[in-house]
Amino acid sequence: MSLPKPSSSNNKGLPKRLSPHHPTIRTDCSTTLVSVTASSESTCKCNSSTGDLRPDVVESKKVVQLHWYMHDTPFNGPAPSAVPVTAYNASDFQNELKNFLFGQIYVFDDPLTQQSPPTSASFGRAQGTYSFVSREEFVAYVSYTVTIQTGTYKGSTLNILGANPNAKPVKTCAIAGGTGHFILARGILTSQVLNLFGPFNASATLLNQATIYLD
Repeated sequence: MSLPKPSSSNNKGLPKRLSPHHPTIRTDCSTTLVSVTASSESTCKCNSSTGDLRPDVVESKKVVQLHWYMHDTPFNGPAPSAVPVTAYNASDFQNELKNFLFGQIYVFDDPLTQQSPPTSASFGRAQGTYSFVSREEFVAYVSYTVTIQTGTYKGSTLNILGANPNAKPVKTCAIAGGTGHFILARGILTSQVLNLFGPFNASATLLNQATIYLD
């Protein structure tokens, strides 16, 4: 959920480099889902017997970049993708907004797609919770799992967590492990609201971009 005011951002497409600060990462034009580069980083190891540094020892680290579109619709008629699990007066939602929804907890099962239209090809599911944790502004703390259902990493998962202040145009969460290809993975997920719609402008389409480091 993203509240309260609509974003004027338009989806102008992904940049050619999803991470311009990491020159070894390249976007793979053959797929809209994955960009993978195995980057060798020289790591100096210390010889325990002599104390000398050994720059000839090289560790190889793989960097995986993924992007997907997330569709969160908490008030989508009879089949919302997110529902509240704490009691509140739904008919007085405006009053809840005045309190920044503090204490409200939602469970969600959001569809993920490869392109921004919700009817485009599926990427997977995002399942977990978000709770509103601030008395002073809209801040949603999210904890969820992304399950990839297509492509090279089909069946693998990523664990996402972090606090998301609504006022920030681009939000950042931690990637803290996963399963399948992403066991012991770490990284960063950025999230940008592309459009808001529905009652209270509470439904959203978000662009998520993940940079994942694998040892």
